[in-house]
Amino acid sequence: MKRPYYALNGNEIIDVILSEVRKSLEASGKFGIAKTFPQVSWNWRLEMDVYPSEPSKFEVSATGGKKTGETTLEPLSVALEGGKDGVGVKIAPDQVRSDEGLQLMQPVQKKGGIVDELMDSLK
Repeated sequence: MKRPYYALNGNEIIDVILSEVRKSLEASGKFGIAKTFPQVSWNWRLEMDVYPSEPSKFEVSATGGKKTGETTLEPLSVALEGGKDGVGVKIAPDQVRSDEGLQLMQPVQKKGGIVDELMDSLK
């Protein structure tokens, strides 16, 4: 028996596009848990060809950025590539994580291992 045809809905399309963007960013090698950035800004444009839609071709774009620091009270000045300066208000990294629904970092405390062995040998 054939299954009925159900086209992808708008929420599914968003999930597919976000998944592709995530894969592209991860494949770039520029990002990862071992890399940190005090400042990042972005400008993206997505061109789409959607059927049925009038017009069938359209684009969605956005710009944004995050600057992190210890406090929200002092301006943050960061030297960017090419000698440019980026200035903005500092936002605590945990505040950005909370605002964006990301998991808060938890310090890991392990007992044992080479660090503890080294510390014990220094006593």
